[in-house]
Amino acid sequence: MPNLSEEERKILQQARKIQDRLEAERLEAGEIDLESEGKRKKRQEELKQEELRKRQMEIRRRQQEAHRQAAARQAAQEGDGSASQRTSRSGKEENSDYWKAAKREVAGSEEAVRMGGPRAAAPRSGRTASAADAAARERRAPRTVSSPQTRRREEQIPRRRKKKSAAGKAIKIIMIIVILLAVLFGGAYFIVRAIVSRTNFQPYETSYERAGDVMSDPDVTNILLIGSDERESVDTARSDAMIVLSINETLHEITMTSILRDSYVTIPGYGQQRINHAYQMGGEALLIQTIEENFKLGIDYYASVDFFSFMDIIDCVGGVEITVQPEEVEWINAYVAELNNILGSPEGDQYISAAGTMTLSGKQALAYSRIRYVGTDFARTERQRTVLNALIGKLKSANPVQLFRVVNTVLPDVNTDIDDHAMTMMLFKAVFYLGYDIQEFRVPMDGTWWNEDANGQEVLGIDFAANIAGLKSTIYGE
Repeated sequence: MPNLSEEERKILQQARKIQDRLEAERLEAGEIDLESEGKRKKRQEELKQEELRKRQMEIRRRQQEAHRQAAARQAAQEGDGSASQRTSRSGKEENSDYWKAAKREVAGSEEAVRMGGPRAAAPRSGRTASAADAAARERRAPRTVSSPQTRRREEQIPRRRKKKSAAGKAIKIIMIIVILLAVLFGGAYFIVRAIVSRTNFQPYETSYERAGDVMSDPDVTNILLIGSDERESVDTARSDAMIVLSINETLHEITMTSILRDSYVTIPGYGQQRINHAYQMGGEALLIQTIEENFKLGIDYYASVDFFSFMDIIDCVGGVEITVQPEEVEWINAYVAELNNILGSPEGDQYISAAGTMTLSGKQALAYSRIRYVGTDFARTERQRTVLNALIGKLKSANPVQLFRVVNTVLPDVNTDIDDHAMTMMLFKAVFYLGYDIQEFRVPMDGTWWNEDANGQEVLGIDFAANIAGLKSTIYGE
């Protein structure tokens, strides 16, 4: 931008006033947005500052150029003087042409304002633009050319790396953990399922439909544990032990309910009989139907073992600790002798020599559970619950390797209608189940039964209403 005379400055200021007046009219007429106008003015201020900086740099450049020219004139006054005069004349002519064009632009803008036009000037055509237009474009267009020193500084400044969002990192970590857990759980699931597939899955068929007054709850699982008195592969075995294992996930309780084998009940299709005859007459299906119709307790699954399977289970956990009373010793040895005869074991194998607290093997624990002549059938069912409680206690203290060995050994000896998926999920939950409180129960309850004679057989008459209420309160907490 050449140096301006006083007259030229006045013309430039007048042109800017006209431009501001036209823009104000456009703003009032709604042709431009107020926010955009504010941005434009801010941009104009920035351009003015940029223009001032460029002028200062131009002044310094010209000063340096003047010093160089002065030195050059001293060296060659004649030739350099003529060239300088020609350059000066050329600059003056260019300056004169520039301000003549600016005067014409201002005159045209004033004429547009007098005519009431909303814009500063009509669109220009032709190949040449006015000097004022060129000046405005020069003010708006920022210089993009940088000096070598600036470029070197820019190259030395390292680029800032984008900071990764903390939330993004957390999400990635969570996703990785979820994937790992899914892989581990999936792998464990298929391993355990492969093991439980070795159980003897034996669903039963029945036309029986559970009545609406039978107790059930989605948070309570009732599993009927059946210990049959089968000594050989025969189909006439009776249920020597019947224990309902109830898992209440709401109360975090496990209830072991013994059903006395001499309970006098109505067996569907057979009339009144001892309840242990139901298993002999119709297997698991008839026994479950009999329990539900007489005691109104819904049975979800069953699991049955015979004498030999029971012994294997106890031996697998290393035996159970039981306190044997003096009057029980001879009966334990009597039942052990019977088992030795069946198994072909030596006479006197695993006899108990004295009473006291000791670890019973599978054979000894089975013999202990079968005693019924000390304390009748009530004490017998209590012994069965004692053995089962001791077994659960051993499982609680077992490490994962021992639990795996127990499950792998025991399951093939079990007959059940629990499918592979349901049993796999139960085994996963068993880690929590082992921490539940364990309580024992029995039907018929004390004070709700009496002795009866049924065709020469001694049986237990039962107050079913009282026992149903007791089951509901104990198992379901109602």
